[in-house]
Amino acid sequence: MKTQKLTDEELLAWRGFRRMGEVISSMIARDIQKATGLSAQDFAILSQLRSTRNGVRKQRDIQQFLGWDKSRLSHQLSRMASREVITRENRPEQGLVVCITEEGIKQIIQAEPIHSAAVRRYFLDFLNPDDMNALTSIAAKLREGLESQATYDDFQ
Repeated sequence: MKTQKLTDEELLAWRGFRRMGEVISSMIARDIQKATGLSAQDFAILSQLRSTRNGVRKQRDIQQFLGWDKSRLSHQLSRMASREVITRENRPEQGLVVCITEEGIKQIIQAEPIHSAAVRRYFLDFLNPDDMNALTSIAAKLREGLESQATYDDFQ
């Protein structure tokens, strides 16, 4: 299948989108790491666990949400378990699950206000309500389009 080359305008939009996401994400991650010692990966996983009612998620659900391969997630979880911020359990009714510990809860609670402040500083403070509405609309449009493609299921 021959693919048409991107136009200059399309390439500019794509590169701008990618660069914006990379820079903002890096700056937020840097602030969290500097203040708490948590990596971006630690924060992503602990946030997922904290968002559940009981602090437990199936390992494969975390893998799907993050879009990581099994090996990458396993290594990350091993590092986190060695720092006692999570545990892993094999439960007959659920399979392999990841559980946040008291230490993990303590660390994510410490990191959440740093995250919120960084999101405001590096992202929200530059946007007016119309900009936020436009971004929300664009994100929804992209998500809806991707949901129709089979590969999107891997990243939900």
